[in-house]
Amino acid sequence: MKDFAFDWGERLLLLLLFLGFAYPNIASRDWTNYLLVTLETVSVIFILIRRRARSVSEKPLDWALAVAGTMAPLLIRPGGEHLGGWPGPC
Repeated sequence: MKDFAFDWGERLLLLLLFLGFAYPNIASRDWTNYLLVTLETVSVIFILIRRRARSVSEKPLDWALAVAGTMAPLLIRPGGEHLGGWPGPC
């Protein structure tokens, strides 16, 4: 039962972070952000539809690394100057 709670808790957290990530990036109306949202959407879908884990680690370090590696890109928010265009001298 504990494994079930961990598994679905992770999926719920991921979905909430994704919604908080997708809305501002889509609202920015920048094509590069659309590409970023598309990339992250594929990753989130794969995580949400995966089979339930047979065993789950309860070590805090394992969870911290997994959550940071999986969900850190969802903390990106649009802002600042646009970096689009070709790099190089102006």
